[in-house]
Amino acid sequence: MSPETLNCNQCGAELHVPPTTNYVACMRCGARLAVRRQGDAAYTEPVGQDQGPPEPVADQLAEIRYQNEIARIDREWQMEREQYLIRGRYGSYVPSPGGSVLGGMVVVVFGIIWTMMAVSMGAPLFFPLFGLVFIFLGIGVSLWSHSKAVSYREAFERYRRRRASVRPENFRTPRPAPPDENIREARGPAPRQSPADGRFRAAE
Repeated sequence: MSPETLNCNQCGAELHVPPTTNYVACMRCGARLAVRRQGDAAYTEPVGQDQGPPEPVADQLAEIRYQNEIARIDREWQMEREQYLIRGRYGSYVPSPGGSVLGGMVVVVFGIIWTMMAVSMGAPLFFPLFGLVFIFLGIGVSLWSHSKAVSYREAFERYRRRRASVRPENFRTPRPAPPDENIREARGPAPRQSPADGRFRAAE
């Protein structure tokens, strides 16, 4: 059977409701609605606040709030993640501690070989200095990249813990417990004042 097209009683948004559904939640305004059917006519009306939302509606609203919170956490992480990326010739990438050390060692070794060859060949002074620049550059880049890699791992673990702490049941509205009519406060009869002596005595 094709779904019915109804309107939200609160904001007027269109709702596509299966014929067997009795309760819905408006995706635009979040209103909790009951579907009423009278003959061929169908309409929606707000669910009474004193009764609380029916279980299917409450579960649907809790799931929507849960998904929205997860999406918000993911968006914030994507924005934070950008500050830890290293941008190279072929795009951005996430640094790793091992890769940072290895890349720095390659540059340092190249600088050492360059310096030794320049000195052994009796090259002008700026050639050995050029090799020393490579050595210091390799050490500096390695330390900087390693620091970013460690910071990224710590931030990623915080993101994972934060995401795991969000659960659908956190967004369900607790239902008030129904009053127990069998429990009544036991009270004695109200005391009344004796007109003779002005003292209080229990009413018979």
